[in-house]
Amino acid sequence: PLSLMSRLDTQQVEAVLLHELAHIRRHDYSWNILQMIMETILFFNPVAWWLSGLIREEREHCCDDYVLRSTQRSLPYAHALLALEEYRVSGYAATMALAGNKRNSLLNRIKRITAMKQNKGNTQRILATVTVVVLLAAMACFATAFGQEKKQESKSVNKSYSKKVITITDDKGKTKVYKD
Repeated sequence: PLSLMSRLDTQQVEAVLLHELAHIRRHDYSWNILQMIMETILFFNPVAWWLSGLIREEREHCCDDYVLRSTQRSLPYAHALLALEEYRVSGYAATMALAGNKRNSLLNRIKRITAMKQNKGNTQRILATVTVVVLLAAMACFATAFGQEKKQESKSVNKSYSKKVITITDDKGKTKVYKD
């Protein structure tokens, strides 16, 4: 709305538009339609609703991250989100008391945005890389230990077969000896 645009400065308007463009760039409108279809089909399953809420929250987080990467300023964006929420709630504040945790979700988003540091992405990448390297090293150790165990089992099996002697006696009393 035009009245809302007059309340926001240019940095805030740019941040809000970047957020919405991020939704378009990520094709969130298509995923949202699929998600609503799944919610309709699985309306009886509380896990589906919980998972759907998490997906919606992460979708917003991804777009928030895109805005922060593009603008490098978190405070104007947080102020813009707060202004949008104040505008949305201004007409029916009494009704919003019954709305649930939507406000809490916005509060968590603003806390997340303002607490983000620019080097956090690098720290997460380094942590992810170290985790992957450690997991690969652990898998390699387990694979070599498992391979050595199998080799020892096969050697012991081969030794037992090589020492195995089978004696068979016929109906006529003849004895045959078979060595493996």
